[in-house]
Amino acid sequence: MVRRLRTAASRALIVERRGTHARLGFALQLTTARYVGRFLTDPLDVPDEVPVYLGEQLGVEDVSQISQYTERRSTPFEHQEAIRKAYALKAFSQAEADFIVWASARAWNPGDGKKTIFYDGVTWLRTNKVLLPGVTTPARLLRQHHPH
Repeated sequence: MVRRLRTAASRALIVERRGTHARLGFALQLTTARYVGRFLTDPLDVPDEVPVYLGEQLGVEDVSQISQYTERRSTPFEHQEAIRKAYALKAFSQAEADFIVWASARAWNPGDGKKTIFYDGVTWLRTNKVLLPGVTTPARLLRQHHPH
């Protein structure tokens, strides 16, 4: 389920963008960061229902305009940076050392299985406003620091 664009701050960030395609694309990236916990390599690689749902919230009838969003290659990256700043989101590299400390501390609890620790690790990252890396990164780090 995709979350609604709840806050006035979210809406204000979106309406700052010029062009319907940019507003939809920004809203899509904001939703992806909040819901999935990361930015997608291709920000348009989402189910068709997601842009439609966002378009309804933004009063956009023709959501096909979103296809123009990636025409200017730098736009999605600029929007990601604006979202990171506005929501104080950190790249995984900024939190990796703290995550390793957390994972090492969890290694002392032999009752928790790797799957539980992995899910708890994702929760730790989300709680600490860290954008999720690819799934192999935390899995590798947890494997290194939780040999059981």
